[in-house]
Amino acid sequence: MAPPHIPQKIQPFLFPSVQSSVLPDPSRFFSPKLLSSPLPTNSFFQNFTLKNGDQPEYIHPYLIKSADSSLSISYSSQFHNPSFIYKIFVPDLTVSAADKTGPAHVISVLLWISPIRTSGSFSSEFSSCYPTSGDAVLNKPLCLEYKWEKKGWGDLLMLAHSLHLDILAGDFCDVKDVEALDTSAISTTSSYFYGKLIARAARLALIAEEVSYIDVIPAIRKFLKDTIEPWLDGTFNGNGFLYESKWAVLAKIDPAWGRRYKPQAYSLVAAFMNLGRRANSNYPRLRCFDLYKLHSWAGGLTEFADGRNQESTSEAVNAYYSDALMGLAYGDSHLVATGSALMAFEIQAAQTWWHVKEGDNLYVDEFRRENRVVGVLWANKRDSALWFAPPDWRECRLGIQLLPILPISEVLFSDIEFTRELVNWTLPELGRDGVGEGWKGFVYALEAIYDKESAVEKIKKLNGHDDGNSLTNLLWWVHSRGNEHEIEHGAGGKYCWFTPYCG
Repeated sequence: MAPPHIPQKIQPFLFPSVQSSVLPDPSRFFSPKLLSSPLPTNSFFQNFTLKNGDQPEYIHPYLIKSADSSLSISYSSQFHNPSFIYKIFVPDLTVSAADKTGPAHVISVLLWISPIRTSGSFSSEFSSCYPTSGDAVLNKPLCLEYKWEKKGWGDLLMLAHSLHLDILAGDFCDVKDVEALDTSAISTTSSYFYGKLIARAARLALIAEEVSYIDVIPAIRKFLKDTIEPWLDGTFNGNGFLYESKWAVLAKIDPAWGRRYKPQAYSLVAAFMNLGRRANSNYPRLRCFDLYKLHSWAGGLTEFADGRNQESTSEAVNAYYSDALMGLAYGDSHLVATGSALMAFEIQAAQTWWHVKEGDNLYVDEFRRENRVVGVLWANKRDSALWFAPPDWRECRLGIQLLPILPISEVLFSDIEFTRELVNWTLPELGRDGVGEGWKGFVYALEAIYDKESAVEKIKKLNGHDDGNSLTNLLWWVHSRGNEHEIEHGAGGKYCWFTPYCG
């Protein structure tokens, strides 16, 4: 009698290894026992691990700085004007070591607890119980759980920021252009701008499918294959994906291609959406997403005086949206659920921290009067400027929080009154010399949410579009406003391909 067949365990795919010559050496600030696993690259404590490790980090409500064998805490005052808001570091309490010969600090554990402050009767009621460590887990669909290890007796005093309260209190989250597709016309080797061109073409395929214009899909499929495959098989000239140790539309319209490149696709997803924390994991846990602030950070391994930062919320939203769509294409319910949850948190965070509504009191009056959207949000700062544009380029500030225009954009800008406020705040700036046609298109796209007729007339007069956008996509967006769309998808297989990548 033959032995039972045991399925072979899937080995996660890794892109070619490379030893970076530009990344900082983390061994100075991390305990040796942590160095066998990938280390965080967008953590709330990232400044403590870069250069001399002496830039402060804002861990609400304190600024904390480690330098010269000392730890300083600042219960900081706030400086604000119409352009930005930030906390001023003044060391209110400093604890120094008598022996200053060793390193400034060493990170020995990656668990976290939330700093708290108590007063009055709260101090007595909750004084017998305190947290020793905490964790955040995503084990249920559209659900994030905070779990605490505690000592003492009684209940912990639980504090929440504005976004936590909003989520607890309410609902979680309620073709012609095909002819221009030409791979030889792509000159950029930037993964960002190259990706925008690919995504633009992928949108054309889905729009064509939705309006039953299937004759153009083969041309789009060929373009997508010719542009994506070199990145996945290592033949792209000038750039490519590499792995340093210390995609969804094409898989939908061409399932055979999707099966062929499934390992590479999942490896790309796991690079920033790994949920595990095994010692031999290939990627850090949730590389960019902050499980306390409930949004992603950018900046990577660069030291900034104001800590981590994030400019484009819509790009972060679409990263997790694309993961959920990839899960649909592969029939992976776990990937759908995880991507959907992180996407929904990103949307709620954008609406809370970046969208500055006229009647809100989250930000001081001086800043709120002059701004309808935050430019760059830092751990310790709210800035009206962008990395690439000054504060008065309002069309860029609106556009960077919208692009790319996809069905999920409707959810991100579901508050119609705020959308009207934002557009009215931006429109006067479109008469300024030098305003790009692509940025105008984003403004008109939001205007279409509440005034389709006005928006479509303006869109028809545009003589250009953002490199990730198209006239077809804009017209689809305008004429689909106000309609309910029922999305049907197959159940797919039962096996979760994402699990082996969550090390």
